[in-house]
Amino acid sequence: MDAGAATTTSGVIELPSGLKLTVDRPAEQSAPVIVLLAAMGTPAKYYDRFVHGLTRRGHPVVRVRWRDEDRDFPLNNPNYGYADLAEVDAPAAINWTREQFGENPVVVGHSLGGQIASISAAGAGPLAGIAVIASGTNYWRGSGLRWALGVGAVSVIAPLIVRIFGYWPGGRLGFGGRQTANVIRDWARLGRTGRFEPEHAKTDLEGSLKEYDGPLLSLTIAGDVYVSRGATESLLTKLTSARIERERWKPDEHAHRGHFGWTRAENRPAEIIHEWATRVVNNR
Repeated sequence: MDAGAATTTSGVIELPSGLKLTVDRPAEQSAPVIVLLAAMGTPAKYYDRFVHGLTRRGHPVVRVRWRDEDRDFPLNNPNYGYADLAEVDAPAAINWTREQFGENPVVVGHSLGGQIASISAAGAGPLAGIAVIASGTNYWRGSGLRWALGVGAVSVIAPLIVRIFGYWPGGRLGFGGRQTANVIRDWARLGRTGRFEPEHAKTDLEGSLKEYDGPLLSLTIAGDVYVSRGATESLLTKLTSARIERERWKPDEHAHRGHFGWTRAENRPAEIIHEWATRVVNNR
């Protein structure tokens, strides 16, 4: 279809659990439905240009609003962590999408969203595929001495900071936005051990990574100072049964580089996801 032909309707729905989804529908669906999982501390609306690029290509897109997005944080927000996102929220959004659209969705996760997409896959039912963008683990041994010193130090200090404040004051610290103590404790534990072993998990999320045997696209972005190539590989090596494809984008414009800059580019990131998703769904 003509990438500029479709118009889009958008709306917000709330699941019985209270989880909110932003649903963007093209006038005519001609491509697989996508569930989009955001990065840590990143609101769903931040991805407007990327989503517009997808809907122009015929993809309905269901954006998950993480629990802290629409609440008076941290006063009225439960202290959820990785286990809640991976075992409750992501599967709920995926199941709703499957029921509403009558097909298995492609799950696209950015940064933290890519981690959650990967560790929730085994418990979320069949998926058409997973795409992780600028995503990996924050394991301190991920990629060289500079990475080890930086990530290692934050992984040690972060639990102390949340103990003092009762939450993660990311706005003051310039990283991650405001987060619950458990999200940061789980993130820091991954950084220290290299394993997904969040508090209160009911399933073996680390072990479940080996169970996903579907298509997986890893898209890395030039200029990403938060997720190195080594960090990405430390996630991909856990997905031993997945059919992995790797792509790296080097934007011509500096504004489109880096961990978040790619979201400002409407066309190429959406085109990469569209071409891959359409191909793997048609060839299944």
